[in-house]
Amino acid sequence: MAGAACQKFALDRAHFDSVLGRIVIYADVSGIVKLEHDGHSTANGAKINDELTDEVQGNNNNCEESRTACVGSRNQHIEACILWLRQYFEDPSRIKDVKQPVLSTRLHQSRPFLVKVWQILREKSKPGESISYGKLALLAGNPKAGRSVGLAMRRNPFPIIVPCHRVIKANARLGNYSWLNGTETKKWLLDHEKEFCQ
Repeated sequence: MAGAACQKFALDRAHFDSVLGRIVIYADVSGIVKLEHDGHSTANGAKINDELTDEVQGNNNNCEESRTACVGSRNQHIEACILWLRQYFEDPSRIKDVKQPVLSTRLHQSRPFLVKVWQILREKSKPGESISYGKLALLAGNPKAGRSVGLAMRRNPFPIIVPCHRVIKANARLGNYSWLNGTETKKWLLDHEKEFCQ
């Protein structure tokens, strides 16, 4: 008999059309579950993707007529996320004036260090600034965990909201980026923030 860990949650889905293309937002009752770009997952790991595919239920109204955003249901977390993303792309220097989207990390509870790193990065980094993998590991309480921080960045299901694009190498090189067009997107996001924030 399956335990509580296998319990299914209904997901709502919506999209936001950004200058980088369409961002698909998934949320449950507790918060944002993940973001995808144009139907491609941002989270590396088939298990997470399979669980999400199984969970998505009939909350995906056809909203193709909407140029900017579509909300298939009145999910407050999705609505907050769309407002946040809109502000980010319009002017990230004022992002602090918009309520941060609530994140649902229930699918990642078996990896508490990853969740901790995401939380610290979200709290400690600011638009227009960057942070090294080593510094982030230090802030997370384990200065020798640079590789684990790299894993947390690769597994980040909340790109932009959890700003893994701000994490760079100690020698100031960009490093890798696992979302969309890789380092090209990472550079665009960093330049976008610097344009408004410095």
